[in-house]
Amino acid sequence: MIHTQIGRVKASSQFGLIRAEAIDNGERGCTSSINGQPTPRALSQNKPGSGNSKPIGDPRLLIATAQPEPPEIDRQALNTPFDLAFQENEPLLPKRTQAVVVVQNGWVNAERYDKGIQPDMPLIGWSMSKSINNALIGRAIHEELLDPDKPPRVPEWSIALDPRKKINLDQLLRMNRGLAFEESTGVLNSDLVRMLTQEADIAGFAASKLLMKKPGKTIHPEPPTSSAGS
Repeated sequence: MIHTQIGRVKASSQFGLIRAEAIDNGERGCTSSINGQPTPRALSQNKPGSGNSKPIGDPRLLIATAQPEPPEIDRQALNTPFDLAFQENEPLLPKRTQAVVVVQNGWVNAERYDKGIQPDMPLIGWSMSKSINNALIGRAIHEELLDPDKPPRVPEWSIALDPRKKINLDQLLRMNRGLAFEESTGVLNSDLVRMLTQEADIAGFAASKLLMKKPGKTIHPEPPTSSAGS
């Protein structure tokens, strides 16, 4: 159900269990909330990139580490895959592509954004984030910044007698950490559905779960396939 007013839009689903609201604040942009909890907001005045190569991150921090700018690429050849990525020719199977960015050796070579999407606007990565996290954690382990056999620093588990302090990084990555977290997408009030649709602080919600069994003893079953995780 959707209800609109001037400068305000309210929407609800799942028989009112999920309620969202967006408010137009003029020059200050738009604020939104889910079940009364504010959601992250991005303000941007940038135009979509022109396609010229540029380094990722703050150039002042990349002077000593950035690799040489890659050679000029055939930008015309990229038009076809870019067009296909944003093309919506199957109404029953929409792609909903929001952004495509081509990166080589730390340099952005080409980029294209959907209407209303800006280069610095945070986007939900869903299960694509797993691949990025996997690469980052692997690099951190290779550089000895993280040890998979040691517990990571989790503020919610910092109390001295909290048994979750013993959960190591390897157990978290393998999903046999022993936390009471229901992964099902077929149950309306499961932890997974609530986390993805009702919680503004997803990480905090996951970290708040209590220990249900001894970490590392039982391999967590593969969660059911869902459109939210694709």
